Amino acid sequence: MSDHPGIAWTANSTQTLESVTQNATAFNEAYEQWNRSHTGPFVDLGTTDIGWFRLDPDSPIFENFTDPSAGPDTAHIELVFSVSWDSLATAPLPSHQAILCLYIGLTVVTLVSRGSVTLQSSNSLDPPLIGPSYMTSEFDLFAAGEGHARKIFTAPVQWSDYIIAPLVDLANFTTDAQHHGEHVAHCWHCCDVGVECHMES
Repeated sequence: MSDHPGIAWTANSTQTLESVTQNATAFNEAYEQWNRSHTGPFVDLGTTDIGWFRLDPDSPIFENFTDPSAGPDTAHIELVFSVSWDSLATAPLPSHQAILCLYIGLTVVTLVSRGSVTLQSSNSLDPPLIGPSYMTSEFDLFAAGEGHARKIFTAPVQWSDYIIAPLVDLANFTTDAQHHGEHVAHCWHCCDVGVECHMES
């Protein structure tokens, strides 16, 4: 099991899903439209673009880790762009904030960390023991940090009229736990694809 941290900004736009989800009138109109014709805002997930990026080949992390990707053309980092906090984030917005968001989900797609799912007892009705072990590898933390540092997060020209500010004050995030404390949508990577992994699972 592996995880997807994310980050959000307030946006200078009325075209985010929050303009519907945070407005009772707009919500009811969109809900009625969806029930009538299955069209409108409730059809959209909110995700607009996805970007894939590799770490630089001379990144210092490769002094201690072999590249876990499938090859030189395989991405290490995925950025999922969404015009809504609601569509990808798992934590609710603070209740006092009526905001419009640009949310970028950060996924390290070549994770080294691995969790586990084991049996608790011989009783098949007992719940399993789940140990996520999210972001326990130095490689994963480095790759996630590189994702946060990508110029797209701070590029003044491209985003100057759209991004207002990060939803949280990133300058006050001083620990890995704070940087990677929120995740995008779901955990994944329970079992790698491949004969060896299949045999071990």
